[in-house]
Amino acid sequence: MLEIKPKLDEAVNALEWPALIIDAKEWLEYLQRVVDQHGSEQQRQKAEDYSGEVEEIIRKHEPNRLRKKIEQIVRFITKS
Repeated sequence: MLEIKPKLDEAVNALEWPALIIDAKEWLEYLQRVVDQHGSEQQRQKAEDYSGEVEEIIRKHEPNRLRKKIEQIVRFITKS
């Protein structure tokens, strides 16, 4: 069973990867609209930072890290 788990995780990540990218980009677009309308300069900068981080994560193809970054973005939006 321990031998199968990494391969299963890899397969799940491969299947979820396109949806994760779409999800991340949709959250970034929403964040950008919110900070453009109501955000401070600091919040706008944070949105830019998140955008760069997401692009790097996508380029490196790191699904687990992308999931965590999406969670951070959502938390940031709900706190702002």
